[in-house]
Amino acid sequence: MAHPKRKISKTRRDKRRTHFKATDQQIAKCRVTGEFHLYHRAHWYEGKLYYRGKVLIDSAGDSAGDSAGDSAGDSAGDSAGDSAGDSAGDSEA
Repeated sequence: MAHPKRKISKTRRDKRRTHFKATDQQIAKCRVTGEFHLYHRAHWYEGKLYYRGKVLIDSAGDSAGDSAGDSAGDSAGDSAGDSAGDSAGDSEA
């Protein structure tokens, strides 16, 4: 492991670090909502998640619509699958 021969002074250390700076974050304005957000980041606006001008998630519609739609779709799918299976079984026998 390398070891420094002499202690680096605070001045010399700080001179070396002058080029290591934080940059300002780039801010973009959404062309649909007019909301300011970070580049390449999705942002929430009025309960919807936007990315590149498109709605990714609509929290108001998804929470109510999907839970009701999924449960109804699953039960309908199961009963349809069972009846289809029974009719197929009857034709074979």
